[in-house]
Amino acid sequence: MTNAPRYRLGLVAALMACGQATAAPDYKSLSGDWDSNFGPVHIDLVSAKKPAGSARVRGFWMETKTHRGEIESGSYDASTGDLEFDYLETWSKVHGHARLKFDGKGVSGTFKSENGDTGIWTWKRKH
Repeated sequence: MTNAPRYRLGLVAALMACGQATAAPDYKSLSGDWDSNFGPVHIDLVSAKKPAGSARVRGFWMETKTHRGEIESGSYDASTGDLEFDYLETWSKVHGHARLKFDGKGVSGTFKSENGDTGIWTWKRKH
């Protein structure tokens, strides 16, 4: 039993070196903390499908110190960079939907609230 993990790691490395294994989509590059034009954002990966390249996400943002918004449910496609999610402005009880694109460095796109508010949401990785 003690040799099993070492054997598996060696086999994976050998397959990758031969080009017989493909790299998994990079889901984790999206998760974490971001600065945005509507305050700090935090994204968590809930689940990922390999090798399909899609992941379920959720999170939150702090529009002000007392206004926390919830990213209730969303999906991220690592192959295209498309990020879509439904959100709730907890302070106003207004729901909305965002369609953003992650280009490997930042995230940007549009949002639309059920009350008709629309706009551009941009995120930059927190340092």
